[in-house]
Amino acid sequence: MTSLKIKAIYFSLSVLLLLIGCANSSSFLKGQPVSSPVNISQVRSPEVGQEWIYIQQNVLRGIEVGVLKEKVASIAGSTVIHRELIATPHQQNYFSDLLLGQMTQENGRLASEIQGPWGVLLVDPSWGKILEFKPGARIWPEDINNPVSQTYKTKYALSGMNEPNLSWVSHMEIYGWERVTVPAGEFITLHIENQITYESPNPSKSSCVRNESLWLAPTVGRWVAKETSGSCLEVAETNAPDLQSIYRWELQQWK
Repeated sequence: MTSLKIKAIYFSLSVLLLLIGCANSSSFLKGQPVSSPVNISQVRSPEVGQEWIYIQQNVLRGIEVGVLKEKVASIAGSTVIHRELIATPHQQNYFSDLLLGQMTQENGRLASEIQGPWGVLLVDPSWGKILEFKPGARIWPEDINNPVSQTYKTKYALSGMNEPNLSWVSHMEIYGWERVTVPAGEFITLHIENQITYESPNPSKSSCVRNESLWLAPTVGRWVAKETSGSCLEVAETNAPDLQSIYRWELQQWK
């Protein structure tokens, strides 16, 4: 291996460690641990017209990128959530696509999220590309009164591709109940960390990972705060990491 390639690897690793350090230092404010609530039996069921409005931020750049509006449009058979992003002027939201290594600009009406049953993703459009799962990918524990860390395995495909056949393994780590404060107010939440490894449809990428930190408020029927990050290795670039920006969403309004 040439000295140039060695330097490139060291530089890439240095950047990766720097970003990890930034992510840890600027992560969502820590919630206050609380006892398990006794008056919550389940996550609020979806109803047409329910709405959640989030402030979206690019954590590493320290800027607000827009306001995300999500609204339940249908609960017939599966739950369809319409999504719309109102970008902050001059700060339209650019997603680094983990799967294909491309940049996609998003503003206005976005692709819909689909769950079925509630708490299980069938279609996830939140990472720059529309992912379709079979069977569905669980978002939060099936029994929130007795949440335990578990590993879930499924298959996925990009929308429009053939039958889902790419591997997707999510380790759901339960950090317990926490009281957190966001622009919409103070909430009792279940802190969940989804640590995901997946197979990229792009053969030039390997060791793909993504991380989702969720603060689920059962009374709201959705998370009140979320952070995402991730990376793949670029095989053609001497295994240099292809990193995604860290994004954060905090609930501003809901009904």
